[in-house]
Amino acid sequence: MTVEGLRSLAGSADHTCRPHLQTTPADHTCRPHPPTTPADKAHLPPTAGGEMKLRANRGGFYPRIIPIYRETAVLSTNQWLTELEFSDTKLDASGLKSLCEGLKDPNCKLQKLKLFASFLPESSEAICKHLASVLICNSNLTELDLSENLLGDTGVKYLCERLRHSNCKVEKLELSECSLSAACCEPLAQILCSTHSLTRLLLINNKIEDWGLKLLCEGLKQPDCRLKDLALWTCHLTGECCQHLCNALYTNEHLRNLDLSDNALGDEGMQMLCEGLKHPSCKRQTLWLAECHLTDACCGALASVLNIKENLTLLDLSGNDLKDFGVQMLCDALIHPICKLQTFYIDTNHLHEETFRKMEALKVSKPEFTW
Repeated sequence: MTVEGLRSLAGSADHTCRPHLQTTPADHTCRPHPPTTPADKAHLPPTAGGEMKLRANRGGFYPRIIPIYRETAVLSTNQWLTELEFSDTKLDASGLKSLCEGLKDPNCKLQKLKLFASFLPESSEAICKHLASVLICNSNLTELDLSENLLGDTGVKYLCERLRHSNCKVEKLELSECSLSAACCEPLAQILCSTHSLTRLLLINNKIEDWGLKLLCEGLKQPDCRLKDLALWTCHLTGECCQHLCNALYTNEHLRNLDLSDNALGDEGMQMLCEGLKHPSCKRQTLWLAECHLTDACCGALASVLNIKENLTLLDLSGNDLKDFGVQMLCDALIHPICKLQTFYIDTNHLHEETFRKMEALKVSKPEFTW
């Protein structure tokens, strides 16, 4: 649903044409909507699943800044509203403050909030302060996506102070492409070891680097860490970080999905990481290693993981320089009965006939297996 629908739910009586309302492709005129009275709002029907979702997207004719003062009234008046999304729609600081006031209302039942590329750069820090105040007031909020906003390390520190609060119940936190560096990783690590609620953390395309990951691993090693999904795709990591990850895998029994794609881990780093992956405490189910500068030299270590781990169900090695020798070594491990891998991503256009025969034999032996 668009911002127009949000205005309708809030009970606005003003139906004049505004440039940020939904427009028809043909004439770009505002679509009329019926007035909504307070009595109507109390009986608004939910969706088929008993929940309501609102979405605002910026089209080609919408302005870059949208005021949302009255629209946020719906947060306290509609019990069915559980998801709110603003994507590529720039909201000014005063509008975000108004939104946060609605989120702090005791009647607000919102569970998922996505503000994707929605902050003006000059107001990001102030907005983070407003959002931080929401986290200790709204215990219904479980998913927060602030991706593609220039939060910076300072903005994330404000959020982390409140994410550690006992009233905060956020389970999924997405901070991809938020101009973060290693400096934000210490407060993030403190969240990992101080809250049982956070289970998913996405830091894709931030300059975390090896030092930042070392700090995060300190949180991952703590017994109170309950993180299940960690995405560090394109975070400027090298093989130097793999020893810290390995140490974390020795003690962390909860992490299930790890994405290290597009980082220059290299063969030595991968061999080191495999020592952690083989540990009995490691329960990894999916491992994404696309474009990690790997060659045949690391395939022996990977094969040893596949030979003993029953938990791993997905392995992505696409975009690496694996030749016939390495792929055949992996096939020998994959065909082993103890290996439960179901999905294997790998580049095959340069492989020779003998390797394809092994792959076909694997497919016959395990029909559920997919490349």
